[in-house]
Amino acid sequence: MNLTFSLTVLYLLFLKGLFVQTDHVIFDPGSVCAPAGSTVALGSKCLLYPGWTFQSWKLRINNTETLVDPQKDSRYRYIKGFFHRCYLLIHGLKETDVGTYYMSCIYREENISSISNRQSEFTVHVTDLQVSVDSDHVTEGQNITLTCKTSCPPKQTFIWFKNGLRLDLGYSGDQLHVSVVNREDSDRYSCALEHFETFPSAEMLLNVTSDLLRRPVNR
Repeated sequence: MNLTFSLTVLYLLFLKGLFVQTDHVIFDPGSVCAPAGSTVALGSKCLLYPGWTFQSWKLRINNTETLVDPQKDSRYRYIKGFFHRCYLLIHGLKETDVGTYYMSCIYREENISSISNRQSEFTVHVTDLQVSVDSDHVTEGQNITLTCKTSCPPKQTFIWFKNGLRLDLGYSGDQLHVSVVNREDSDRYSCALEHFETFPSAEMLLNVTSDLLRRPVNR
């Protein structure tokens, strides 16, 4: 067993120990979209160049920057990992958490110090999910489409549920197409973002009626 492999295993165990008490998703820099109430961990390198050290996490909303302070809000937590990795853990996401997060680092050389905010950024979106159907009255034989509505940016991956059980689909788009529906398709449907299966949307009841009810009666 080489040293690199051993350190990697230790690092993964370290992360598991840090985050074992909560459902979470670790994100790299970029766009982050998560459901309200969930937990995310924003992770990036604390040390990019010699002499620079991690100072704090900050939040920028409409060109106004504030300090993300775990002392003032217990939903936040700073975590320092191996390989110069730093994490910001945010519990119970709220709409007020929407914005751009970044690390602030400081450089010290003898009696000279300077601060840089040009670190990797995370644009965080907080969303609710809702399932809708493209027909007001669904009857047997129709082709219908269920849509998972969200305020997330495009290109998200979705998971679909039927009666609380995950559907085994060949794709995971925001739409679920059901061809030639029948009475057996009358069930409760919900959706969730990938990695956030424990935060699904409210269930939508799909009621498929018999087409016999809509046929004219010959007298």
